[in-house]
Amino acid sequence: MNKHLPVIVFILTALIGLAMTYAVYVSARSTELVRFEVVANEAVDRLNERINQHIALLVATEAHMVSSKQFSKQSFAGFVNGLGLEQRYEGVRGIGFARIIHTGQEALAERQLLEGYGRKYTVTPQTNQRIRTPIVLLEPDDMRNQAALGFDMFSDQTRRNAMLQALVTGQVTASGPVELAQEITAEKQAGFLVYKPPGDARKVDIATSSNFDLSAGFVYAAFRAGDLHRAALDRHPMLPVTLETVDITDGKPEDLFRSANFETDASNGRFSVKRELKIAGRRWMLTLHETDAFSAQISYLAVFMLGSLSLLFAAALAVSTRSQLKAVETSKALQALSMKASDEKDMLLQEMKHRIKNSIARIMAMSRQTAANSRDLKEYSESFSARLQSMANAQDALAGSGNGRILLRQLLAKEIEQIFGKTFDPDFIEGPQIELDEKTSRALGLVFHELATNALKYGLIDNEAGGLKVVWSLCEVKSGGKVKSDREVRSLKPGGGKLETNWLEIIWEETSPGKITPPGQGGFGSKLIDANILGDLGGTLDRSFHESGLVVTMRFPFTSH
Repeated sequence: MNKHLPVIVFILTALIGLAMTYAVYVSARSTELVRFEVVANEAVDRLNERINQHIALLVATEAHMVSSKQFSKQSFAGFVNGLGLEQRYEGVRGIGFARIIHTGQEALAERQLLEGYGRKYTVTPQTNQRIRTPIVLLEPDDMRNQAALGFDMFSDQTRRNAMLQALVTGQVTASGPVELAQEITAEKQAGFLVYKPPGDARKVDIATSSNFDLSAGFVYAAFRAGDLHRAALDRHPMLPVTLETVDITDGKPEDLFRSANFETDASNGRFSVKRELKIAGRRWMLTLHETDAFSAQISYLAVFMLGSLSLLFAAALAVSTRSQLKAVETSKALQALSMKASDEKDMLLQEMKHRIKNSIARIMAMSRQTAANSRDLKEYSESFSARLQSMANAQDALAGSGNGRILLRQLLAKEIEQIFGKTFDPDFIEGPQIELDEKTSRALGLVFHELATNALKYGLIDNEAGGLKVVWSLCEVKSGGKVKSDREVRSLKPGGGKLETNWLEIIWEETSPGKITPPGQGGFGSKLIDANILGDLGGTLDRSFHESGLVVTMRFPFTSH
């Protein structure tokens, strides 16, 4: 549980911080949505205001014509051009007058066009309607508007519906989306027209009247939807919105305008609003999205800071918790280390006592055996001194190996020489050349020391009748750590290269001139041997006593170098 406590603390703290951050984010998003709705409403208001200004111009033009009773081209052009459409009212293509005539009276309209514009125009297109409304006046007088002169708007269903609606209601009426007669270039836009009916619409009964005077007609304005929207929106300050405008009056949506990046902003944006706009009897649906400019204005610095601080706080708390746990673990480890050091100190003291006792016992045994085999005091003194010097030399060699590695044969010979002296025959050891690392050599050094000391003390190995043989080999093991055969030995040839094996087997065999009695309970030396073979080296140990000797079989995992 303690191991996972820092993670749990981090997760819980982070979740609380993230919950707070999310609440702030929702609040910030709601604020931004309100701000976007304000911007969207301003865009709709700009468009509505622009159209109402143009309609006001249309009404003013009709009022001028009725009050002045002037329907000439000069009078009409003078008034319209004085409004400054091209300079101040971009979006409206022109203001014109469509005269009401019966089919068959086209010559009246064509004559008026010839008198006003000095060019011959023909009323177009052909129609099956009883009434025609050709355009006889249209300003400003440019190439686009000239292309529309003589066009019979009553011949088109969409335009005709708007004009009839204007006559019925007596109100300014807009048409549905159409392609204007002025669209004479490759770059075309959707358009619409706004009609102002005659001053007294009820006196103009186009269904029954057989003749109309010159004032019978519609003052109208032609709009290019794209120019109108851009004129309304592309002015300072720029609004960070894109929009789509659709006419939904007749139940079937008809496109009027769509911003260049509308689809991209719609897919990438987060805010979207819809607004319905009523334009001269028509219903427009506007869909607005924010642009990248609006997104760039959004500041979530507080949200980011809160989230970052929450995560940092959670991480700091988790680190602090982990540090506290590590401090507790360190304290426990120090306590355990102190106890282990105390145990090792006791073990070391016992080993020192044991080694001192063994050394004294070896010296006494060497003294007895040397005395038994010496002819006089001088021979005894020389032989005994040589053995003591051999013990000292072997001890120095073991302690000063330098690189921490030593050959098994060398280690064994030094230990045996230390115990039995130079007179002991070295041919009793047999095995391949194996180099031991520091850990293995230290453990085996203690084991060999104890075995040799016991052999000297109890087995009378130094007598001529006694003997000792040590054999080692590299062995393979089956799964589970069992050796294939207790006596299976693989010989190594010098210089034969590395041999990858699993276990090292060492057989220590003593032969005594007298009968050996197995000890009832092992002393410290036996425990020391067990601790090194079984504990440090992780191996197995088997002691087999027989009437004239002892066989000790030691095996442990080993990788040759």
